[in-house]
Amino acid sequence: LIMRFYSLLFGLMLSLGTMAQTTYYVSKNGSATNDGLSWATAKNFIKNALTVAQDGDIIKVAKGTYADGAITTVTASVTIKGGYDPETDTQDYDNPSELARIGANGRIMSFSTAGKTLTLENLLFESGKADQGAALQAIFPAEQSTDGIVISRCRFSNNTSTSGFGGAIMALSLIHI
Repeated sequence: LIMRFYSLLFGLMLSLGTMAQTTYYVSKNGSATNDGLSWATAKNFIKNALTVAQDGDIIKVAKGTYADGAITTVTASVTIKGGYDPETDTQDYDNPSELARIGANGRIMSFSTAGKTLTLENLLFESGKADQGAALQAIFPAEQSTDGIVISRCRFSNNTSTSGFGGAIMALSLIHI
């Protein structure tokens, strides 16, 4: 009976260890070569944190303006939270100047992986420009609906679609015939 208890306890500990999430940090003072595991070793762009993030991870972005430049493709179910003060690790939801501003001359973020959820919180997407989905583009297989994106306390400003639709967000479900 005691061995059975310890076996059960060991199995439970193993399963809890696999569910652990990692928090990555992004700051204007960061570097692409940093591990991103603290404010002191933060990554410099969201796209650099996304390359190491796994399902369930959180990416905290310090207030400031980020121009990642190229399209950032999200391949894991992650939460990106902006507007942090690295000294206190807190967010200011009521002051728009405290948002993490994400801007570029091209599309800002592309989300196209099946079965994943992207959660965005307290971010400002500005000055994106693309054919469609200038700030955020989501393409899902037919079997997945477009509710794989959760947007909370985000703002979209001055994003431009050159084709006439999806100036800020384009969500498209592909249908296979």
